[in-house]
Amino acid sequence: MTSPVCTDSHDVASGPELRRVWLEINARCADALTAALIKTEHEGIPKPVAKLKARSIVACFALIVEGIGEGSAEGKPRDAMIEDMRAAIEACAQIMEYGFSR
Repeated sequence: MTSPVCTDSHDVASGPELRRVWLEINARCADALTAALIKTEHEGIPKPVAKLKARSIVACFALIVEGIGEGSAEGKPRDAMIEDMRAAIEACAQIMEYGFSR
């Protein structure tokens, strides 16, 4: 019996198993951040609001990590990736501050 052979160089880097692990890592980070927000808010924060804040923050970090990975895979220059990430982070920050209506 032969072992399966990876025919596409991106199979391992973007396969379904890695995606599941990535989603689980993001979910665990958001859960931990939710708990920390609830614990540290002085006047208390409703759990749904803490979850929304936590997931938004984790999504921003995930965007950065994924953007760097995608840029590296595409052979983008470092400076171009930094500029792309700056723009994405700014957009995320504005959404978190002002909501989706802007």
